Amino acid sequence: MKPIVILLMLLFAATSSYAQQVVSSSGNSGNITGYKVDWTLGEPVIETISGSNHILTQGMHQTKLLVTAISEMELPGVEVKVYPNPTGRFLKIEIIQTGDEQFFYEISDITGRKSVLKEMHANTEEIDMESYVSGIYFLNVLSLNREYVMVFKIIKNQ
Repeated sequence: MKPIVILLMLLFAATSSYAQQVVSSSGNSGNITGYKVDWTLGEPVIETISGSNHILTQGMHQTKLLVTAISEMELPGVEVKVYPNPTGRFLKIEIIQTGDEQFFYEISDITGRKSVLKEMHANTEEIDMESYVSGIYFLNVLSLNREYVMVFKIIKNQ
């Protein structure tokens, strides 16, 4: 009876799902207050294969990936200026436009938690940042239909 149980256990182990593995010369993992960091060094083989519905990248250390893109989106005839950055107290948004489009601004912290969404009533708005703690924030300038016009990374000093 024991050889059959051992055989079944070996078959089960051989057909179970495989964990992700990386062959590298060095690496480590660490956790700090809800954040996890994984890194590897010196992976010898890297290859990407694309199919009709899937992409397989072999040789790259891949974990949960969250990408936050900070880029300028272009809206014809609109220029947005934000200054001073870094700021200690006041932040100014200046919109130069050829039309009369209405804009909003939204401030969120580094985790994406939104703190304010306000309509701009003039082409220049001043935001009082004194109540914000020091850190990194994102200022999103949105058009009337809530489409992103530009995203700015704002650094708040003391």
